[in-house]
Amino acid sequence: MNFSETRVFNLAGALVDLDRGEIRRGDKLEQIEPKVMAVLLLLAKRSGEVVSQEGIFAQVWPNSVYSPGSIQRCIAVLRKALNDDAKRQAIITTHPKRGYSLNVAPEIITPNNKVPILAVGMLVAAILMIFMLVWYYGQSNKLEVFRLATMEPITSVEENDSFARYSPD
Repeated sequence: MNFSETRVFNLAGALVDLDRGEIRRGDKLEQIEPKVMAVLLLLAKRSGEVVSQEGIFAQVWPNSVYSPGSIQRCIAVLRKALNDDAKRQAIITTHPKRGYSLNVAPEIITPNNKVPILAVGMLVAAILMIFMLVWYYGQSNKLEVFRLATMEPITSVEENDSFARYSPD
């Protein structure tokens, strides 16, 4: 799994946002601490593989003393956030004495799946520009009609008033 392009993925109906540290399932939002998210990211990158406790600890806590309790706590937090039961283990499986695996393949949400903010911004700008142009030309036509109505003909003979000419001055 390549998580370099995006930091958001779908996992068993839950939307995982690595940068915000959030897991959203329906209308329920869980804030997840960074180390727990790091464990989830490691399992997601190696989805379907058994990742040993030592391997998880080496990746997430590289300069610490190994403690299986830390990893078990992270897995418990993830199971709760993903609505996975420890007895059923539909999403995260515990392999006794070997490690953990992710049973569900994460679905990476690419920027192409989202509505591009730039495109929406350009559409709004184009609509505003059209509105401004229509308004401007509407106003300039009103001014032109007003200016013509206030002009006086410059003819000296009354019989030429029907073909009056106007001076721009």
